[in-house]
Amino acid sequence: MERMKDFLRKLHLHMPLWMSEIYMPLVYLMRHLNGLWVKEYQIEGKLQEGDAVLKLGYFGNDRRILCYWLNTLFSETYRIDENRKIPIWRISAKLARNNGPCELALTEVSRISRGLGEHGKGFVLPRWLDTLLLAESSLQTDSNKRTGRLVEEQGFTYRTSHSDEDLELFYDRMFKPYILSRHKDASVMVDYSYFEKRMKKKDSQLFLLMQGEETVAASFTERKHGNIKFSGIGVLDGRRDLIQAGAIRALYYFMLTYFRDKGVNVINFGGTSPMLSDGLTRFKRTLGVVPNNRNPYGEKSLWLIPVKPTRPLATFSFQPYAFINS
Repeated sequence: MERMKDFLRKLHLHMPLWMSEIYMPLVYLMRHLNGLWVKEYQIEGKLQEGDAVLKLGYFGNDRRILCYWLNTLFSETYRIDENRKIPIWRISAKLARNNGPCELALTEVSRISRGLGEHGKGFVLPRWLDTLLLAESSLQTDSNKRTGRLVEEQGFTYRTSHSDEDLELFYDRMFKPYILSRHKDASVMVDYSYFEKRMKKKDSQLFLLMQGEETVAASFTERKHGNIKFSGIGVLDGRRDLIQAGAIRALYYFMLTYFRDKGVNVINFGGTSPMLSDGLTRFKRTLGVVPNNRNPYGEKSLWLIPVKPTRPLATFSFQPYAFINS
């Protein structure tokens, strides 16, 4: 089975983009159907804030999402038990029995499985909050005004490119090491062919941040659903010193200025965590992002269910997060 999955994945990566757009709806449907049965995880650990110990029930099949929430909620010490899969429509009854096996539950839900749970007992969070940005307004924020001064102090400049050589540099030396260093086992890593295929489309290009003669960061932009989208960013070798020097801020600043001058105002600024305390989300909010309500649920969302009114749950409740008002 694993060999077959690996073969199909490699086949998909070598398919032309137009061909993959024909069969991908069927792939998404199969993913949604698979999501009707989810693995159950019971986790117990100390919260990052304070010394409270929280019992979390997680129901889902995507290990990367689970890892993100483990890293977000808990300190390094926690215990995790993995149980067999259960139908998603039985989760409510399981939580209700014996006053529930946990204090807080998180369930992965898709377009198909969303209607099978009692969402009135909790909140629906986007798995990844898609955001929009108005270029002109963002450039007037205090954050970007400070970045304008930083660009001059650090001697940053930029160039655009469509070359295969620069795309390989972006993917191998910037995008991949940056994503892996930032998100670790929660990383959602796309293959090089993802960018290679999209580079051939109209309005796709690379922005490369220069410091002197050295390329220190880069970003990939494309047109999607009628809007320019910032689809990937990276820093040379994932270097933290470049991030602290403002490389990512400067790259966004140049990109916004470029598109503003081209008469493009509305930009899809990509996804971010629904947890408003997340560092990336805080940064994007300083630039003036707003939620993209075109598809608030995305391919997958999370059903957050408070189960027991305990002190650990009260500690978690002080965490601000974005939820879908449905």
